[in-house]
Amino acid sequence: MCYTSGTSGSPKAVMLSHGSVCAATRAKLEVVGYDAGDTYLHVAPLYHVGGLSSAHATLAAGANHVFVNKFDPDLVLRIIVDEGVTAFIAVPAMMRELVDSRGGDTVFPTVRKILVGAGRLTDELYNSIRHVFPNAKVTMAYGMTETTSSVTFLSPEDARFELDADSTFAGNAAPGVEVKTDAEGQLLVRGSSLMLGYVGVDRTETFDADGWFATGDLGAVGEARGEETGSRVWLRGRAKEMIKSGGENVSPEEVERILNKHANVEASVVIGAPHRKWGEAVVAIVKLRATASDTEAEHRTALRDWCAKSELARFKIPKCFVFTEDLRSNAMGKLMRDATYRANVLAIEHAVSRVR
Repeated sequence: MCYTSGTSGSPKAVMLSHGSVCAATRAKLEVVGYDAGDTYLHVAPLYHVGGLSSAHATLAAGANHVFVNKFDPDLVLRIIVDEGVTAFIAVPAMMRELVDSRGGDTVFPTVRKILVGAGRLTDELYNSIRHVFPNAKVTMAYGMTETTSSVTFLSPEDARFELDADSTFAGNAAPGVEVKTDAEGQLLVRGSSLMLGYVGVDRTETFDADGWFATGDLGAVGEARGEETGSRVWLRGRAKEMIKSGGENVSPEEVERILNKHANVEASVVIGAPHRKWGEAVVAIVKLRATASDTEAEHRTALRDWCAKSELARFKIPKCFVFTEDLRSNAMGKLMRDATYRANVLAIEHAVSRVR
């Protein structure tokens, strides 16, 4: 059983069967190519399905295993050298720290297999990874806990099949996984690696009569041609407005609920803004009450402390705060994220540029 954050931000207990774990294991063995000669470094935590499923795959391959208590880029790079590490899985934020932490022109030629999940690598970061790990095959995966990790796999060396300006090519469906879209353009998946269901939730509420599961992501699917097999999959965005920062899911509504309880906050809109390290940085756009008299710097400190004291997980605390009078709403008075983002884009970009 693994826990995940659902679209509401509340953790859901996902029941994974022995069969689904085995199916995900076979897929990673086939695509990533783990073997008995590998030394696998557990960089990703085992409570995340990506780290857990890769552990199963490398165990099945007969690989050696090296563990670290927590992710520290300097420690990880040192262990790669000391242990002759050949493979690991990470999220883009981890890869950014590894690339930025290496000394001088140091490279790590023993690494041959890197699997990156929970976010897409930018071209700039991918090129940096290829320089630091010159012998590594880099594979990106799109997936979720409900599918026991990967729905698709993509190697950046593959040809880019961009559908239009609003889509991102996510690769080909993983072995044993079928992907299609519904009438609204939401991606649906089916296959042997899917979960049994959520604990305490009737299966009929999660799967349709034919066994299809709605991912919550918008996209497109087209049959592959030529030498490729399976279906090509594109992502257009999230059906829900979950933020993905450093490989973690952040519900903007959850953060807003905390912020809006502060005495000096009239209203807030939380969004994810592009960031070179975190993938998306959590940004709070805040309208203060007229009675608030402190400086912006004091308000930032106070709101960060407020979030921490409210037991908001550290990765959910906004990386930066933008104070404005311009929160956009629709005719019903509901705050609109996209419109508010566009109205404050210059201030947001300036604030995010200072986030490390």
